[in-house]
Amino acid sequence: MSKYAYPGGELLLARNLEGRGLGIGKALVKAVVEVAGSLGYREIRLDTLPSMVEAISLYTNAGFAPITPYYDTPLAGTIFLSRALQSSDA
Repeated sequence: MSKYAYPGGELLLARNLEGRGLGIGKALVKAVVEVAGSLGYREIRLDTLPSMVEAISLYTNAGFAPITPYYDTPLAGTIFLSRALQSSDA
């Protein structure tokens, strides 16, 4: 059985300027990866915008890599990323 969360069921990691530099974003990404792996998901896909330089760095440092778009978006320049998961991510 394939587990899939449709793009409409997103988890939005928004930015709060006061929280920058505290490692909160890194901890959230790590937790999401761990929980998704423990639930049997095989991949996480996400998208962001080129202007979100810190987010792109956070995601690539967490093992996400560019992929082809997986849905049509009206936002030009949207960057699509993916990371494969294993049960060891749990």
